[in-house]
Amino acid sequence: MKRTFKSILAAAGLAFIGLGSLLTATPANATVQTCTRYVPPQGFPNPGYPVSNGHLYFCFPIPRSVPETQMQLLARNTVVSALSNWTTAVRNQLSAKNIDFYVFYTGFDALQTLGFASPEPPIKPTETGRSWVLPLQTLQLPNPTTAIFLFNVDQFNALNGRIPTSGDLVQAQLSGTTRHESSHQMDRVWAQILNYAPTASATIVKNTTNTNYGTAVNWDGARLTTQDISDLKTKYPRLLIDPTVATPVLNNNEIFAESIAAFIGGGARVDEDNFIKAKFPCAFAYARDLYSSNTVPAPVGIPKPAIVPSTACYGNTQW
Repeated sequence: MKRTFKSILAAAGLAFIGLGSLLTATPANATVQTCTRYVPPQGFPNPGYPVSNGHLYFCFPIPRSVPETQMQLLARNTVVSALSNWTTAVRNQLSAKNIDFYVFYTGFDALQTLGFASPEPPIKPTETGRSWVLPLQTLQLPNPTTAIFLFNVDQFNALNGRIPTSGDLVQAQLSGTTRHESSHQMDRVWAQILNYAPTASATIVKNTTNTNYGTAVNWDGARLTTQDISDLKTKYPRLLIDPTVATPVLNNNEIFAESIAAFIGGGARVDEDNFIKAKFPCAFAYARDLYSSNTVPAPVGIPKPAIVPSTACYGNTQW
């Protein structure tokens, strides 16, 4: 049995929310943190934006032990490494928009420190990042902003007050989140380069002029089996707008961002990346071709959406 999924091509919302389920969480232990601009160590190779020119901040509490100090150092190195995977073209494009990156222990700290309040959606139990790509809601943030969380709510609550020292989740989850959230920003910047309207809030997947990506997702969605839909609801709920409804709507911007992340090292979950590649081959090919066309470094590269569908698009030759 197959079901057809509806695409999401509505006007862009206030924020793209990364790596979250649809449960709400109690904002316990949220504190305002001091954010320190990252400065590469002396002799460190200069990777350029955002690491070396003042657009990366770490907002960690003062470490309470040597292991916590080491964990924070690992977190810094992990984020720097993930951000250094971008091509020169993408780096220049994001730099031109002055996008800032902030790293926190938790999403609660992020909202408190960055000055966001209601009606900003609450932090979700498994959420590890959030990006604001539209005109900002607070004067505290002069630029488009991405916040990355070292722990999701469930992980932080499991510490139960203990000093966080484990670096096991940092290297996979933190680096994958960094790549995923930066891909939301790429989405917006590329749409602006391509003059999609409205220019203040355009994204590739949610704008008023380009429907080809939505078409690609629809072609994939029409071929999802009952088991695929069950897997989306239970294993990959953030790829749906609401996994609790009978006929859920695919969350195009999350599928797009995770697809782009695959080209710069992968997202936070290998199984989710593999699911997208296998079940959304047409949409994944669209993202791949857009990214591949954007690798020429001079002067900043120009993303070029595919004029005709990929061979992965089930024999379709026109959008």
